[in-house]
Amino acid sequence: MKKKIVSIYLCMLLMTPLIVMTASANEPPTTPILNGPTTGKIGDDLTYTFVSTDPDGDDIRYCIQWGCADPEICIGAYPSGEEQAASHDYAEGTYIIKVKAQDINDAESDWATLEISVPKIKGVNLFFLRFLNQYPTLFTLLQKFLGL
Repeated sequence: MKKKIVSIYLCMLLMTPLIVMTASANEPPTTPILNGPTTGKIGDDLTYTFVSTDPDGDDIRYCIQWGCADPEICIGAYPSGEEQAASHDYAEGTYIIKVKAQDINDAESDWATLEISVPKIKGVNLFFLRFLNQYPTLFTLLQKFLGL
């Protein structure tokens, strides 16, 4: 009888870590869905939205790399599945925005990416716009002539 009790006790001791490890497993959030403009103008604030869900229902932080010299920022924590937004402005160039989700237990998703382009404004266009601004009648005639 003593051997049976010792065997049961030993079995319980060996199984306890497995039960604890299974109960405390933490799944990472899904890769965020990242949406927003893919082109913009120099200096304009471009707004991007992102959303992720956590299988464990944990709250989520979002870490954003804007693709420029600015440091990575992390915002939140927010409820799982709740869409969030952040804005950034850019100089001329092409950038890759990256966003990942991280639950409050530090499990991380893969990065979501979005490439954006901010073209240089050509000086000819600015000159033409200033010219038309000085001659509003000419602007009206051009609108009628072009059917705008």
